[in-house]
Amino acid sequence: MKKIAFVLSSLALLFGLTQCKKNLETVNSVANGKVEITYSTGGSRTNITEAGVVTWTAGDIIHVYASTTGYLGSLTLSSGAGTGEGTFTGSLSSWTDDETLRFYYLGTNTKKSDNTFVIDYSAQDGTLATIASKYHVSCYTEENVSASKTSFNGQMLNQIAIAKFDVNDFGSGNVKIYAEDGFRNMIKISDKGVLSYGVAGVHPTIDHQSGHIVIGAAGAEKYVALLPSDGEITMQFTSQSKTGSDAARTIAANDFIGYSSAVAITASDVVSSYVDFAVASDHVFSVAPGTTVKFAKGNLVYDQGRFKMHSTQYGKCFTSDGDISSYLKVSGTFDYFGWGTSGWNNGNLLYMPYTFSEASNGDYSTEHGNGYGPTNGKNYKMNLNSYQYTNSDWGVYQFGMNAESGWRTLESDEWEWLLGTYDDSTPGVSCRNESIRFLNAIITVGGNTYQGLIIFPDGFSGVSYTGNNYSWNNYSWGALTPLETVSETDWAAMEAAGAVFLPAVGSRSLGSGVTHVGTDAHYWSSSTNYYGKSEYAYNIIFNHLSVMTELNYKRCYGVPVRLVR
Repeated sequence: MKKIAFVLSSLALLFGLTQCKKNLETVNSVANGKVEITYSTGGSRTNITEAGVVTWTAGDIIHVYASTTGYLGSLTLSSGAGTGEGTFTGSLSSWTDDETLRFYYLGTNTKKSDNTFVIDYSAQDGTLATIASKYHVSCYTEENVSASKTSFNGQMLNQIAIAKFDVNDFGSGNVKIYAEDGFRNMIKISDKGVLSYGVAGVHPTIDHQSGHIVIGAAGAEKYVALLPSDGEITMQFTSQSKTGSDAARTIAANDFIGYSSAVAITASDVVSSYVDFAVASDHVFSVAPGTTVKFAKGNLVYDQGRFKMHSTQYGKCFTSDGDISSYLKVSGTFDYFGWGTSGWNNGNLLYMPYTFSEASNGDYSTEHGNGYGPTNGKNYKMNLNSYQYTNSDWGVYQFGMNAESGWRTLESDEWEWLLGTYDDSTPGVSCRNESIRFLNAIITVGGNTYQGLIIFPDGFSGVSYTGNNYSWNNYSWGALTPLETVSETDWAAMEAAGAVFLPAVGSRSLGSGVTHVGTDAHYWSSSTNYYGKSEYAYNIIFNHLSVMTELNYKRCYGVPVRLVR
């Protein structure tokens, strides 16, 4: 295919904003806070200034697509650096007569091997510099282009909106923005240059959840790149302990929200039965030779845009079997999670805590784990620092709110060691050296009963152990037979001595149906299956008859998580 020498000179529209590093020259503001600037397509946009000036920088790149032929190549700024007008030149593949050509400035993002672009907007730092370098996408389109044309002039139009929000009212911690519906956080450009907006981490034809954007620490004015919406949306703002909202609005490309002054978002305290991350007690549990952990106060909860935990060891979101699809959304509250759904993009289809699928084939049943969790398959433990996908662990990433928290999910071998089944990684040592490790029980609290698994800490006293199967354990406060209840006084004494209780909350199968609430439970480990079933991960399961610590379960199923640190 012949190559064509090519020159492009173009005009760009941007909003009167704070910092866009294509350098800047002063420009006149226009309606809706937009400013008109001259601009050559480029690839290393580094900043956008408060003065509303945008200029080009040496090395800026524009990517060119033809509607039928596909990707033609890129142009590089050849003159006009430091000004608002630039000339881009380069050698492009030829195209046929009457095709539509699209010229994209895509910041520092690089294309994939199939000539497509995917830009994920879900984690921003609230600065215009980052918006300019990574999230500022602009485009000029020319239709019915002659195959012999070599010079173009055009106006680059922004494909995003930029907003300035005042989130000083949210205290400390990261702030997240989401909406009930219509909130997009991903741009896709096809191999033919067609741009579309979507939701990162969601399979578009099966899972229709809304997205989110984390904009960094509260207590400041934040700039955010927003993607257009189909209609009015009410943006919700949340930090670890505060929540607020903005008025319903339609987000339009090439617009600026909060042009003259930041939109102030007033926050209020979150009132719920859930708490921030805390340990159940200072008692420790051996999970490997020389390794002890403390358990979290309660099971992990996704609570309307944030990770929390139940305020009690026996807490659960659902008390009976049923369909919970109305809760499995970005604004919902639930405690069942597909494997690896920490909110960190691990390269698979579904990684947000609220994502679930009804699909039983295709991308959800392949070697990539039904679309859930890291894609590297076998022999993987997501909480080991030596692996690439550490942030897939719910405790490590905590949905963008508290990275490097020290929390993590137990590995399969650690569950085995803890509960005293066996440990095949340490020959000659079967499990932690405790006379009693766990037992099945129904505890009584406040007149209510809760079935589950009681796990005893290292050095626990007051219990005599008579067997390995928890259905025939007993304790010193009275003989315990399967499903016999533990009195409120006895449970209070056990808990004070460091005992941990895992409630039997059932599990969510493929889709949104929850079963076996109050009788059975699965709890995730951080380990994938070691023996070739890479769509599975290991978990423990217990009911009133048995406990298993190395059970395969499909990653798409929803399972509770109890973190340790």
